[in-house]
Amino acid sequence: MTSPRRTRTTSLDSARQESLRIGLELDLMNQSIHKELGRLHTVHSSVLTTLLNHLPYGMLPVFSFLGPADVAAALSVCRSWLSMLTAYCTLSQAFSHPHERWQYWKQYLLIQTTKTSPDLDHLHIDDIVVSRVCTDDIRDIALLDQEVHRTTFFPKESMYMPALLSNSPPSGTTTSLPRIGSYSSRSPALKSLHQKLHHLLSTFAHQYPQVGYGHGMTFVGAALLSTLQYDMDASYRVFVTFMEKHGMHHLWHASPSSFGAGLPRRLCQLERCVDVYAPEVAAHLRAHSISTSMFASSWILSLFLNDRSLPPSTCMHILDTFLVEGWLAMYALYIGLIVVHAKELVVATDEASILHALLSLPKHLAMHGLGPYRMCALTTLSPSLATMLSLEIEQEPHP
Repeated sequence: MTSPRRTRTTSLDSARQESLRIGLELDLMNQSIHKELGRLHTVHSSVLTTLLNHLPYGMLPVFSFLGPADVAAALSVCRSWLSMLTAYCTLSQAFSHPHERWQYWKQYLLIQTTKTSPDLDHLHIDDIVVSRVCTDDIRDIALLDQEVHRTTFFPKESMYMPALLSNSPPSGTTTSLPRIGSYSSRSPALKSLHQKLHHLLSTFAHQYPQVGYGHGMTFVGAALLSTLQYDMDASYRVFVTFMEKHGMHHLWHASPSSFGAGLPRRLCQLERCVDVYAPEVAAHLRAHSISTSMFASSWILSLFLNDRSLPPSTCMHILDTFLVEGWLAMYALYIGLIVVHAKELVVATDEASILHALLSLPKHLAMHGLGPYRMCALTTLSPSLATMLSLEIEQEPHP
């Protein structure tokens, strides 16, 4: 009969041997990973391959030695890190060249749109012939001509300057960059950019006559062109994706004097969110007869891209988040700004000062980046903003 002491000794010896074996395997795995990462860095290959193909198989057995509470804690840490990295646009900050951003964007683009629209996966915008005769048929062509003519652009050289890529500039400071078109209307570069923007928007209006051209489109089109180094084909693909995939086309209905059913619906959604998440602000606005349309229409129509105070990095991060997350990304900024700066809004005592405070909210994005406001809106609110919007935000509005 085996004695208890002998059994315990055997178990301890086995445990020690197993622990030593696992330790040696982990050490060899770490050496292999460091060696492979060094090789990949040397040849400028993607580290993602190593992370996906090696780490999971090496690390997963470790969790078999953990209890449920420890595994749950590890999952909680992972979720917290994911929330932080997503909220602060860490991936967006890593893009140092337009090609990198374009490779990321392509996975979120529409490949085939409606039957009447072109195949975006093989689109060359110059293949879509939009003559002046065609543009004359666009009812809002006069508005298009006027607004394109006064549109400015970031110089493409400034979009990916290392010093300007951070989404967290020093607190209390802003980076103001000159834009092409801010001081001269005779620049050859400006004329070329106006032609590209006009061609992009008139092509869209020709392909989508039920939408046409509407106020706010120039800001989105110009931001896309600047971000993608003035590439019309790529910019048009993203523009159409914004319109179709995320329902921006519902904001307009081919009329220069009115907007589509999507705008009042988005404003109504914003009003309900303010009621839930910032009731003191909502009551203050009602007491002074201020509606969301008085300050938020431009927020919705132009995605904040009309604000001249925003640096290139902030504009590109807005485009990144909207392409990936849709309207949730924008409502996170709308509500985050209102909640974080609620005290500044309620201390204003008259309609003019309240509206000034509201219309100045986007400027905080230039000083602090998107991170603090996305973090507030996406992780601290109850019920969650995603839940608040999920039942209706992707539904098409009815006229």
